[in-house]
Amino acid sequence: MVTGRNFSKEFTTDNKAAILNETAVARLGFDNAEKAINQKLLRNRDTLTIIGVVQNFHQEGLRKNIEPQLILLQPNTRSAYSIKAEAKDMAKTIAAAKSTWNKYFPNDPFNYYFLDEMYDQQYKADTLYGKVFGIFASLAILIACFGLLGLSAYNILQRTKEIGIRKVMGASVRSVLFILSKDFLLLVIISFVLAIPVTWWLMHSWLQDFAYRGRY
Repeated sequence: MVTGRNFSKEFTTDNKAAILNETAVARLGFDNAEKAINQKLLRNRDTLTIIGVVQNFHQEGLRKNIEPQLILLQPNTRSAYSIKAEAKDMAKTIAAAKSTWNKYFPNDPFNYYFLDEMYDQQYKADTLYGKVFGIFASLAILIACFGLLGLSAYNILQRTKEIGIRKVMGASVRSVLFILSKDFLLLVIISFVLAIPVTWWLMHSWLQDFAYRGRY
């Protein structure tokens, strides 16, 4: 809570009360959260009293900005119930929840989902994109390595006599390897320099879809 209070059973009028987030307070034109407390808010035909203000929190993915939120007290709502449980024996927990549900609501079907999985769905496309990109990047690197290996082998075959003469003249293994690989190293460096701006542009374009890319 930024200011004000939460809903309480001690206040029977809380069914006509509301809690806002900081974005909603700013959107309604209040200078600060304190000035919003006890102000009236018209919703449909109901007049609500603002009793508290909460900090902004993400209820959706980081691709979207935090929207104004109006939190109401609806004690008779039973479309869904939240259960905090440990993950070590989830099957037993689900069975107990189903038994309790069928006891009190025998005519309603028992359906459940996990909150973390629901939030993970928001990033399912990004996860799939990452996996596909990783696979194709690995294949590209593997093909490039095979290509370099083939060129290196061909180059060594073409320069067998040169290598023998250099060895006879006292050249070390390190110097011979450098002579054979310097051309390929130059190509790798050029490729690396060309890949940096392209990679930066692709990542920058992808991050444009995230509203909070510069904060996290």
